[in-house]
Amino acid sequence: MKIKQKNNKAFTLIELLSLLVIVVGLVGWVMNFYKLTQADFKAPYKAEVIRGIGFFAPPVGAVAGWVTIED
Repeated sequence: MKIKQKNNKAFTLIELLSLLVIVVGLVGWVMNFYKLTQADFKAPYKAEVIRGIGFFAPPVGAVAGWVTIED
């Protein structure tokens, strides 16, 4: 018995949500990098440390880019 497969060119909901998460994460990581370059690097260094870690650990940077960190 053969199963007939459809030649469906549409995206599934899971694929669209995955793409959305990737795009939002990438934008957040870029925003984190920009905010790191704009930091003053004067004490206290809380924002600089978090954004620096986020540069090398993209999941952290993807979230940190969307967050306002007050020093």
